[in-house]
Amino acid sequence: MKNSALLQLGSWGCLRIMVMRVYLSLLACILLVLLPVPVFSGCTCQPFGATQPYFVDTVPHSEGGVIILWSEPREGKLRAQRLDSQGRAMWGNGHPVALFNKPNHIVGWSMLTNYVDEAVAVWDIRPSGDKHYKLYAQRLDGGGNLYWGTDGIRVSDATDSQERPILVNDDSGGVIVVWESLRYASDGQILEKNGLRAQRINSSGERLWTEFGIPVSTQSIISDSSGGLIGVASDGAKSIFCERIDKDGGTLWRVWVTNVADDMEVSYPNLISDNDGGAIIGWLRSTKGTDFRDWAYCLQRVDPNGKLLWQEVTIDEMSHEQDRPLMVPDSLEGVILLRDYGKQAIRIDAAGKIQWSVPIPVAATSYPVHPIQLSAARDSTDILLAWRVAGRIPTEGGEIHVQKLDSYGRFLWGTEGIPVFSPETFKTQTTPLIISDGSGGAIIVALLGRGSHGADSIQAQRIDSDGNLLWGEDGIKLKP
Repeated sequence: MKNSALLQLGSWGCLRIMVMRVYLSLLACILLVLLPVPVFSGCTCQPFGATQPYFVDTVPHSEGGVIILWSEPREGKLRAQRLDSQGRAMWGNGHPVALFNKPNHIVGWSMLTNYVDEAVAVWDIRPSGDKHYKLYAQRLDGGGNLYWGTDGIRVSDATDSQERPILVNDDSGGVIVVWESLRYASDGQILEKNGLRAQRINSSGERLWTEFGIPVSTQSIISDSSGGLIGVASDGAKSIFCERIDKDGGTLWRVWVTNVADDMEVSYPNLISDNDGGAIIGWLRSTKGTDFRDWAYCLQRVDPNGKLLWQEVTIDEMSHEQDRPLMVPDSLEGVILLRDYGKQAIRIDAAGKIQWSVPIPVAATSYPVHPIQLSAARDSTDILLAWRVAGRIPTEGGEIHVQKLDSYGRFLWGTEGIPVFSPETFKTQTTPLIISDGSGGAIIVALLGRGSHGADSIQAQRIDSDGNLLWGEDGIKLKP
């Protein structure tokens, strides 16, 4: 599956919509979109530097619609809804994906598409009276039917806490899940960190890598297109390594991507698919100064056999630690970097050469000290961008815009993009998610509020290839 990719935030990464704790309380999640059909060739991506802690997830539907997953802690449910290409709700008020009774506590999930119009969701839940979280998985089809029982299946039988799940496609209808293993003391403090573990689950819901999963070293992962995974991680602050795990859970190779001098440090390793069986790896490098640090973003490409293909690519003049670009695969085995703080797009080709660098034309109301909180997706040839223009107070107000960027670095939807939701109607607009609609347009999902101090509904909007809003002036309301 050439188009699979995972884009990560910090050391774990996320694709997510954020909102303050309000009437609709949405709990922490991590989103991955893996798209096996060329019409959606790409992945949705999440901005770096965002601070609000509640989220909702989306995956595309082949008929031009979207599947949306959110949590309802007050009702004790994870719920999913499918909107068709016209914005019609296809699953009534939404199908429950997981049920849990208070005081059970659900803290995170991941979701991906594994076949056309199917999705797999993974979540962690803390049963009543237990200090440790347990991982569950569920598969649902385009009709909202659940394949793996009413409650889903346990990902691991281990007694330790299983947290922060991420997952990738195994290219056979199943998934590979990676999570962090912890043990807690009776007072809730972390007693022991047991590293990372992984489990492969086939399309029937059977666990293939022992009942406890296998130990792994990398928490930023993509599919290797052969039933296994490619992952990247840092070894302390001085080096980055990449490894490939095969479909049976064995390590095929491990390669050191970079080692830095004593006055340097590396952090935040991440990777995406190169659309040719390998990966493009990015990380932040800092050089210690007397009273400051110099920041740079570095990249390398590795082939399916673990061979490094590039001279290390360096993007200098990063403003600070939070200025970490979002990596989006292009259609030619290269990468496009999107910088929130720098408000800049950079294309690097398959040979590791910088082809162009262009400023992202954000609205004039965006205050220079605030990131624009980018989200992105790729259709067959272009990059779709969505961002929240921050108000004077970053956590209040805001306005969502969308833009299309072609392979030559040209912006196609006006000088400042297209506003998606009216700021007069929705005085609170949080960081958006964006996916391709498969026809040159985009679907945007965001948490919005009619007041200025919090979001209280999930809204979706579709924009066609010419930049026209298709789902009414205010979009489609999902919840409440």
